Amino acid sequence: MHRYSILLGFAVLVLLKGLSFPAFEIGLASFPVLMLAALRYDVAVVVLFGYVLATDTDLRPTTRGDVVAILAGGVVSFTVATALWSVGQEMTSATLSGLMASLVPIMTAAFSWILLPEDRLTGVGIAGLGVGFLGALIIMLPSGGLQFGPGVTGKVLMFVGVAATALAGVLIRWARPTLPAASQTAWAMLVGAVLLHLGSFTMGRPLRT
Repeated sequence: MHRYSILLGFAVLVLLKGLSFPAFEIGLASFPVLMLAALRYDVAVVVLFGYVLATDTDLRPTTRGDVVAILAGGVVSFTVATALWSVGQEMTSATLSGLMASLVPIMTAAFSWILLPEDRLTGVGIAGLGVGFLGALIIMLPSGGLQFGPGVTGKVLMFVGVAATALAGVLIRWARPTLPAASQTAWAMLVGAVLLHLGSFTMGRPLRT
């Protein structure tokens, strides 16, 4: 029964993640890109902190690893990666953004090779990693030749966003935090939301009509 609960939870997570890309594209019609990204995290922060407080989960970071993990998630993933990915999607499409998301495990394996020797791939895994990168190049390169228009720029931004997402995940594992995952994610999303709001305010773009 427990196994089926895990599978159901994973299926729901995949469904929600897949729906997030077209939903974000719809939201871009009314909100500036960074503000929309920040508003998503505002909602997530309220939900996560509510869950942590309701379940009496430990909320206070106590070790350097906790702080590193929160900053890695909040700055690298929820700010840098989200900003690059969101701007890139604005220049391309939700479909391409979803395809780019599938590259996160590939980039994670690459960063793990450097920072987490115990998680290094075997020869077969390295071969699979190479095939994945080849697929990424095919997706990114335009069929009509290399012309640096908005489409190509958007693809590059999303690819860098993929790399930042993967790096953040590896840094969090490398930091070995003691804080529960829900609390750690809540703090990281709070950091990301604040920084994205600051970025949106700095850009000074009003709501779209």
